[in-house]
Amino acid sequence: MAKLSVRKTNKSRLITPAFNRGLIEVKVLQDELLTTGITLNVLEARAIKLEEENKELLDRWLAKVKADADSLNEANEFLEQIRGMRMASPIVGGEDATPSLEENRGESKE
Repeated sequence: MAKLSVRKTNKSRLITPAFNRGLIEVKVLQDELLTTGITLNVLEARAIKLEEENKELLDRWLAKVKADADSLNEANEFLEQIRGMRMASPIVGGEDATPSLEENRGESKE
């Protein structure tokens, strides 16, 4: 029985350090898992914030583009009204009373 007791003691001496290393490795892995989880939560929150910011910027840009398009449409309507008035205006001296676009720029019609 003495030999059996010695054998168990020897085995326990060998197993205990290995078991302790295993516990330490498990603790390290748990810490890494916790750190990774925290990092994931931070990155998900940042992604949500960036998506909201992107939507806001896109909405502002679309509003500006719409305002620019509306301004251009108003300018085109105004030019069409002017063209309509020029077509309806009386001819003076054989030519249109309103100077042409080329004449306004200083270019000749010839």
